[in-house]
Amino acid sequence: RALPTDNCHPAKAALLAIVQIPMWVVLSTAFRNLVYMLPHQDALAELKRLELSVGGVAWFPDLTTPDSFVIPITLGLTNLAIVEIQTMMRKGGDRTRLQRYATNFFRGFSIFMIPVAACVPSCLTLYWLTSSTYGLTQNLAVMSPRVRRLFGIPPSSTTHTHPYAHLAEQLRSRFRL
Repeated sequence: RALPTDNCHPAKAALLAIVQIPMWVVLSTAFRNLVYMLPHQDALAELKRLELSVGGVAWFPDLTTPDSFVIPITLGLTNLAIVEIQTMMRKGGDRTRLQRYATNFFRGFSIFMIPVAACVPSCLTLYWLTSSTYGLTQNLAVMSPRVRRLFGIPPSSTTHTHPYAHLAEQLRSRFRL
């Protein structure tokens, strides 16, 4: 339906994620290496690790130790919010089986990341949370007709004229408010 009229293709949508995943993996590995002083445990590595151990704020003063509660749960909820917003903003109620599977996979992955994030150093979880929060903010901003006009993003057949009102209505109906 949207493929020929809006020059859309699933591969185009996946391309951005495919490009971002290697960067996410590399940065996550770099943070892990800083915490565990890999590959060399020399004086410079010890200095970087010491900086991380005193560089936190608030309830996580040591970025080399796991935060088992606040950041992991916030990360899971942020990722889940991204999935749910994307789901609620789709026009039309008929979704393909693949779309339903993908949505449920990403919902499950968002929840699965909570215990994983509770076991890794806080600097890594904080990076993941910052990345997810940026993604959530970007998704919300790109829904705005004003932002779309500012950046020259043309409207498509799936674009809502009042996206935030539509999202609020979807939230009210989902939670029966």
